[in-house]
Amino acid sequence: MRRTLLLVCVLLLSGLPYALAEEEPKASDPKATDPRPTDPKAADARAVAPISAERLMAHVRWLAAPERKGRGAWPDRKATADYIAAEFKKAGLQTVGDRTTMFQDKAGLKEPAMRNVIAWLPPGKGGTGDHVILSAHYDHLGQKVFEVEDGESITRSTVTYHGADDNASGVAALLEIARYLGARYKDGLPDATRGIMFIAFDLEEQQLLGSKHYVAHPWLPLSACSTFITMDMLGRSVADLVPGSLFAMGTENSQAVEALVRYAGQPKGGKLIKVGIDFQPGYSDYVPFMEAKIPYLFLTSGACEDYHRPTDVASRIQPTHLLARALWALKLTQSLSRSSRMPRWRAGVAPNVEEIKDLRALISTLEKGLASVPNLPPMVTMMVGNYGKYLDKLLADDAITKEERDGARTGALTLFRAAQQMAGQMRSGR
Repeated sequence: MRRTLLLVCVLLLSGLPYALAEEEPKASDPKATDPRPTDPKAADARAVAPISAERLMAHVRWLAAPERKGRGAWPDRKATADYIAAEFKKAGLQTVGDRTTMFQDKAGLKEPAMRNVIAWLPPGKGGTGDHVILSAHYDHLGQKVFEVEDGESITRSTVTYHGADDNASGVAALLEIARYLGARYKDGLPDATRGIMFIAFDLEEQQLLGSKHYVAHPWLPLSACSTFITMDMLGRSVADLVPGSLFAMGTENSQAVEALVRYAGQPKGGKLIKVGIDFQPGYSDYVPFMEAKIPYLFLTSGACEDYHRPTDVASRIQPTHLLARALWALKLTQSLSRSSRMPRWRAGVAPNVEEIKDLRALISTLEKGLASVPNLPPMVTMMVGNYGKYLDKLLADDAITKEERDGARTGALTLFRAAQQMAGQMRSGR
């Protein structure tokens, strides 16, 4: 995922309401917000092995193993795509429509330039005809060769960017959710009114080429996609200073999605941060769907200390928090697949004080985490503290205007640029 790693990058994660229009879930319609099975027989499910930290970590270790070489070059991405497709098939998922393959390729000169892996879980009887997409990207940065010149000799070394958090963690969650829901379907318990499409995107790290290709060549009509969810980095936390946090970004685009996110509650042992997307300094596979005005949700635990570095390895993943986030994503996906209402893109949402409250709570946690960082430049602590005080002023009236929110955004981006420079200086001094 293209995002700058820095100690205070969380400050970029507040939200601007996007332009949308949608049908609101009503309290009189329990299916709009109640994720429980509508089929009474579903309560009898006993045989499905639960999602566990051990299962998730087995996928992470395979995906981030040295043998995968960082999932950057085609042979390594092909092997990864084969692994994902095999797991989808073991889960009992189907190909889409009358297709005979789960691979969506873009032609290259000698081999595919890109390969998405797509699987399908049909809805139950009386399905609505639309579907939910749950996704994660499986590619990473691969390997890089560095040269060191010493007099007349040149030493070359190959460095692997393993991508355990980015994004073996998200793919592991995708595979385990697919396995769990696929097993429920095989057991004759299709309690969803919407089908679920599972997509493992290729080449997110190269300008979102995989997700852009799908939006340009969808296997099912985009108009029938009720919600798009992508999971990008679920195994650690922002600079490893706010463990357990999970960002749910994009709820400003759909009132129905926002309601179901609220209903999903908090990830076990962590904190859900519901913020908008416009302070997000990078991008992920939600972008092409957002541009197509499809309600979306971006789930991430944020850029860890080893973001886009060779040290992003499986041993540094936090299994308990990865499990909690995967279970939260499972609950939300089930809710979206069972809801009787079609989420709509909405317009003209006013600034939301709840976003600022969530951001302020996260800043408080970050301040505590920074206190334990050795040799931290005092300016970092001062900037974060001053920004927290600024948010306190905005929250004093329990309301926020567009101008105030614009000021908060400007201040956060200014802080980001300064902190980015300091983070680079701190790394170079290690």
